[in-house]
Amino acid sequence: MLQDFIAALTQTDEAIAHTPAKVRIILLGTPEDTSSVIYDLYQRGFAEVTSWSPPQPIPDSREVIRLLIRRFGRSVGSHQG
Repeated sequence: MLQDFIAALTQTDEAIAHTPAKVRIILLGTPEDTSSVIYDLYQRGFAEVTSWSPPQPIPDSREVIRLLIRRFGRSVGSHQG
């Protein structure tokens, strides 16, 4: 584990530029509503249903949280805004 940490500190700019980027998409709502959105996004080709996390209950609520992590490549100096 220490070796991994040291290796991460010594990465070159080029290696960092080729590190895949990731975005977290979070859904909050009732189990039924979050499932409905997930199936709708699947039908639109956004993500597989099984790519989403299982529903995690939110304390003192009837709602759940679902998470999807999308990874994608990035190029040096590319920013979208």
